[in-house]
Amino acid sequence: MATLDVLFPGLTVRLIDRFGAMASLEVVTKTDDLVSGNVTETVVSTEIKITPPEPFTVGLIDGSLVEAGDMTSLVAARDLTARPAINRDRLVFALESWQIVAVDPIYSGDTATAYRLQLRT
Repeated sequence: MATLDVLFPGLTVRLIDRFGAMASLEVVTKTDDLVSGNVTETVVSTEIKITPPEPFTVGLIDGSLVEAGDMTSLVAARDLTARPAINRDRLVFALESWQIVAVDPIYSGDTATAYRLQLRT
């Protein structure tokens, strides 16, 4: 393991902790009742620090993978017990709720130091 691989995960946590903002990661579990046809949703919220959501650069908006209005945010990988699930989990920041539609890991060596979240209302 290289020296930078040891330094970057801690540095990522410290920078997001210092300059980031509090948000709530909602892990959603849906259960189908095959008899009644009802779907129940269980939500477990965890407070995390993120970089405040910001819009995607106009040149990246293609109308399918990245839509107008999509936002991006970073979360330190070390702060999470599991990688957020796309099209299931939500992020709540400043009383606004976003669906997580993509999760891209940012690696230092073979270790994820952060996740770039693509958020959609």
